[in-house]
Amino acid sequence: PTRLINIRKFPHVFLEHFPDSSSFSGEYVYLSFNWGKVQPQRTMISTLEDHLEDLGFDQLPQTFKDGIELASFLAISYIWIDALCVIQDSAEDWQREAGRMGNYIRNAACVVSALAS
Repeated sequence: PTRLINIRKFPHVFLEHFPDSSSFSGEYVYLSFNWGKVQPQRTMISTLEDHLEDLGFDQLPQTFKDGIELASFLAISYIWIDALCVIQDSAEDWQREAGRMGNYIRNAACVVSALAS
């Protein structure tokens, strides 16, 4: 993946960028969830730099926290959550990442589906 949430120093979690997606060789959890009526915390062009430093675990929606805690429990250092790993207001990023999501799911160590948020 191009970006993953690094949870090695949990509860300090941050977005990590892999410019060449082949440079990542670890394991990650893929979290699938229903966005529902309320927009979750998202990565935007204006928040990308901040998210590369800190995502503010305490401020994340409970569904994201649960996914991160599960990955940590499984001793997996990364998690992919589309709202945070895809730049939501960048059509270019969305187009590129949407085309890769099938591979992201296929290559994940674990795929988690949150049926309600």
